[in-house]
Amino acid sequence: MSGDVVLKAVNITKRFGAIWALRGVNLELRKGEILGLVGDNGAGKTTFLKIVIGIYQPTSGDLYVLGKKVVFKSPQDAIHMGIYMVHQEQELALVPTLTVEENFFLGHYPVKSYLGGLIKFVDWNKIERESKEFLYKFGYKFEVDRNAATISGGERQILAVLRAFSLRPKILLLDESTTALSERGRREVFSHLKEYISKTQASAIYVTHTLDDALRICDRIALLKHGKIVYEFETKAGISKEDIVRHLWEEE
Repeated sequence: MSGDVVLKAVNITKRFGAIWALRGVNLELRKGEILGLVGDNGAGKTTFLKIVIGIYQPTSGDLYVLGKKVVFKSPQDAIHMGIYMVHQEQELALVPTLTVEENFFLGHYPVKSYLGGLIKFVDWNKIERESKEFLYKFGYKFEVDRNAATISGGERQILAVLRAFSLRPKILLLDESTTALSERGRREVFSHLKEYISKTQASAIYVTHTLDDALRICDRIALLKHGKIVYEFETKAGISKEDIVRHLWEEE
């Protein structure tokens, strides 16, 4: 395995009853790159990400992270290895009954300790201050004490992506994470993502069915069709959009 490969999938399959969602996916993600996973609805894109993050177990096949074979029994296992996923589903991206700041620190609330650690309280002042500072750094002035259910779908998606950056994942999985955004919103998220990858040398898999967005943001694109990777290419190679569409439509 090449030294710059941070994630490798080997012959990953997934079956739901009589339906094969994935049929032998072989894929590598390299350090410091944004890999696009493109395909029609039902091609298996989200299923593949959910296997990487530990929501699903593969029917067969193996996953390797930094050259080491891994078996993720839950998302917590994957998060422990530095993998984080921003879900397409709003109810998974954020908890609507919590405030913006509570969502931002969900799962890792800072605490204040007293009496040698015998008594601990959530440090709400730190949560408010640091969530504001981090969001302001990216140019967003959310009212962090607002309930997440009261902000727009686009704002929730932006918040979910920025929260992912704050956790500093080594591998970031983005599942249709810009679908609710305007053209301006997508440009802003793409700019933030490229900056994050450049600064941290992390890696990302960006799942989408929109080829134009994939060509705009990704270093390399893999086409998924009927649960199989049918074509891969680097975007700097200058391949035409028409040629990519032809690979998606041609018979296997």
